[in-house]
Parts: sequence; C-alpha cells; structure tokens
Amino acid sequence: MTAISINLNVIPYTVQVITDRYLYLPMIGLLLAGGLFIHELINNKRYIIAGIVLYVIYLILISIKLTSYWKNEKTLFLHTIEEDPNAIPVKNLMVVIYKNKGEYKKALRLANEIIDDYPDYVEALNNRGNLYLKIKQYNKALQDFQKIILLGKANSETYINLGNLYFSLKQFDLAIKSYEKAIELDPAFYLTYDHLGRLYAYMKNPDKAEYYLTKAINLNITYGMSYQTRGMVYIVYYKDIKKGCRDLKMAEKYGVNVGNLIKKFCK
Repeated sequence: MTAISINLNVIPYTVQVITDRYLYLPMIGLLLAGGLFIHELINNKRYIIAGIVLYVIYLILISIKLTSYWKNEKTLFLHTIEEDPNAIPVKNLMVVIYKNKGEYKKALRLANEIIDDYPDYVEALNNRGNLYLKIKQYNKALQDFQKIILLGKANSETYINLGNLYFSLKQFDLAIKSYEKAIELDPAFYLTYDHLGRLYAYMKNPDKAEYYLTKAINLNITYGMSYQTRGMVYIVYYKDIKKGCRDLKMAEKYGVNVGNLIKKFCK
C-alpha cells in the first residue's frame, strides 16, 4: 500500500513511468469493486431511486444558487468577472451595460481598466469612445476613434461613431465623410443610412434626407426611428401630411413614442 500511495499518478506527466506496473493489480481491484457496486445498484432499485433523488436535490440546490446570477445580464457578467478577472470580453460588455443604465462612472472606470491592460483592444476603445461621446467629452472620444483608425482596425461601426461625434460638434462635412466611409465598408447596414438621413434633415436638405431614410427603411423595415424622421421630413419640408402621418404611425407600430406628434399633425 505504501508503494501505491507514492506512485499513484493518474496522469504521470514527468515522474516514474517505469513504476506503473505496481498499479496493475490495485487497478484491477478497483475495477472489480466498481463493477460490483454497479451490479448492486442495478439489483437494488432502492439504491437507484435514492441516487436519483439525491441527484435531483443537488440540481435543485445548484439551480437556486445560480438563479441569483442569472437574474439579468448584469448580475451574470459580474459573477463571471468575479470567477475569472481576466474575462476581458465580458468586462467589455459590462461597460456597455453600465453605459446603457446611465452608470457612467462605473462604465468609465471599467473601460479604463481594460485599456490600461490592453491598450490596442479595439472593442474597448470603441466602447470608451462611445461613452465619452455620451458624456460629451468629445476630444477624448475623438482620440479613441482616431486610435482605432491608426491601428488599421477601423470598421463601419468606427466611422459611424466618428460621424456621430462630428454631428454632435456640428462639423457636418466631416460627419458626412465619416458616414459615407461607413457605407463604403458595409453598404448593407441600415443604421448608417438612418444617421446620414437625420443629418441631412437637420441640415434642411429634405431630398437627401428622404433618400437616405428610405434606404434605411428598405434595409430594415422594423426600425421605427427612420419612419419618425422621414415622417417629420414629409410634414415639415414637403407639407405632405398624409405621407408624414403614415410614417409616424409606422414608427409607433415599431415601438417609437410618437403619440404627441400624431395628435398634433394627424387629426
């Protein structure tokens, strides 16, 4: 038995491979014991039922424990980070969750933590840039988006965000160029056309606004914001109440709160 306790390496990576012959007889004994145990279980239904009951109880207890983590995506991701502090993609998702919930300080602290460790992590730079844009720290947002471009890893999302930044700064020519670059990289993404249409509507260019908003709707017929903006373009610039109200009602159908606009213009 002393030999067994010393040489029992289940997966012997480095030590005493030649001594594994000492395990042959003990392993035969363990296999026989295991076989007898299974035989007893099969012949004695009480043991089987008891085992099933215990296993079900175990699953219930585990489920009760995990339910607190599965309450929502925030608690789930926080638990994942607690279990694995190096789960960087999960941390990055938490930045988005904090931002969407208005917890900007938490979002920024976590984003900075990720980028301090991984300064070229594009997804984190993009999320932090969006966060800076949300809290109107435009210069810092611009630095993050420009760094992504300098890294040679910019995609359509990068240029959409850059366009939104320039739109906020009322640098319309740069915003248009950014949106057009985003379309060049991904011509099938509806949101770029929507943003470009809104920009032209803001610039009082109804023809181009209608053109891009219609393209956005054709690419995604369920995105209510495009209907709302195009509806107001019809009403304000073209004085076409019928088309405008039709679009406002479509926007309402797809979840946009336009009840007051419908009451005002669609009597």
